[in-house]
Order: sequence, then C-alpha cells, then structure tokens
Amino acid sequence: MLEDFKTKGYIAGGIITNKRNECIDLAIMPAIVRTLLVTDGTVTKTLEAYFWEPIVITPLGQQVEPLQEDLEGMDRKKGDEILRRNVSISGESSSDIYAYATSIINLNALPSDVCEQLVHGKIGIGELLRDKGLETYRQVIDIYREINEEVLPGSPCTYCGELICRTYHIHLNHAPVIQVTEKFPLRLYQK
Repeated sequence: MLEDFKTKGYIAGGIITNKRNECIDLAIMPAIVRTLLVTDGTVTKTLEAYFWEPIVITPLGQQVEPLQEDLEGMDRKKGDEILRRNVSISGESSSDIYAYATSIINLNALPSDVCEQLVHGKIGIGELLRDKGLETYRQVIDIYREINEEVLPGSPCTYCGELICRTYHIHLNHAPVIQVTEKFPLRLYQK
C-alpha cells in the first residue's frame, strides 16, 4: 500500500498500490530511484551526490494562474490563484536531464521574500526553503509510472521512455502549501 510507503523506506514484498489502483514493484527499481521516491530532503543534493556533478535547475515555464479544478489535499479551489512552475533538473557537466518537476504553489501561504524568489529565481524549491531556514516536511501522496513518447520540454530526445514519478506536498506551519510532481527518466538510473 502507498500508505505504508509514506512513512517507511522499506516495504516487505516491495509492491505498493498507488492512487490509480496500479501495482508498482519497488523492489526491482534501482536503489537510487527508491531513494528519490522516499526522500524528504532536497532532490538536487541527492542527485549531486549520486551523479557527482553540480545540478542545474532550468525553468521551463511558470505563471501565476487560476486553478482549473479543486486541488485535493491543499484546500485550494477552482479559481484560486496559484503559481505553476515547470523546471528540468540536469547535470551541469553531463547535461543529462535527471528529472522534470511541476509545482503548484499557494503563494498566499508563503513569506513574501520566498514568493519573490520563486517567481524570479532559478533555485530549486527545496534549496530555497532550506536556505531561508523554513521548517518544512514532505508528504508523498502518489507514486506512479508513465511512458512518455513525446518530447519533454528541454529534452534533446524524441522518446524519453519510462518515467518513475512521485507527487508530494510540502507542508509549512502544518499545512500543505506546495504540491510537487517529479518525473525521473528511468533509463538514466539503470546505468
């Protein structure tokens, strides 16, 4: 069950069932992918340590916009204003894109200086929150697989293949204020 995986890094048998009622066998995934799925730290630091190169956050687009539908678990309703942010996370030397991330940010729940840096900066959300000394925690709400046959923004390839994805909430002051979906191209982690 996904519920067990929210609080543990190990699940006996290795199988979880996600929100879509799909079974995912975590035991057969590379150890680093399992680590990225459960980490409650910054993904960029984990990627830097694993691939041993500086990590670059590249904005692929962001805009303040009204929500098109209610956002489950974040107490945001259709029409509420949010910041939607898309980035790629890549190696500075290799130029390999290790992840894509889409964030939905409740700007009203964050300090103004954090909002300003999110809107204008190239820094990762986790790094920014850590650098500002904000006490946060992440709660994984979904893990799934996706096959992508399209060109993802910033990708040099036409077929990215299988992506291992997770969606989580970042809580600040005991309330979820940011929803992040990260997609990891499995082929890069099978080397």
